[in-house]
Amino acid sequence: MKSLFMINCKEASKLASEQLDHPIGFRRKVLLVLHLKMCDACNYFGKQIKGLKDLLSSSNKSTQPLTLNTSQNLSEEKKISLQEKIKQELR
Repeated sequence: MKSLFMINCKEASKLASEQLDHPIGFRRKVLLVLHLKMCDACNYFGKQIKGLKDLLSSSNKSTQPLTLNTSQNLSEEKKISLQEKIKQELR
């Protein structure tokens, strides 16, 4: 029997995604908040998708292309090696 006061992780992840695009309504929001208070995995998922949306929306407003902050650059030799591996996988 399905509980009126609980949702599962699949439903919570769907609601978390939906609420980023449009309001989800009071009842559904309460169900989501209750679930997120008890489920660390869904809480983390919600934060991750919100962060991704924020990152993408801020990059759309910027004239700069979206880049990853990396402290390590590939050498030309490593780039060529990776390109060869990709070509082999695509054959």
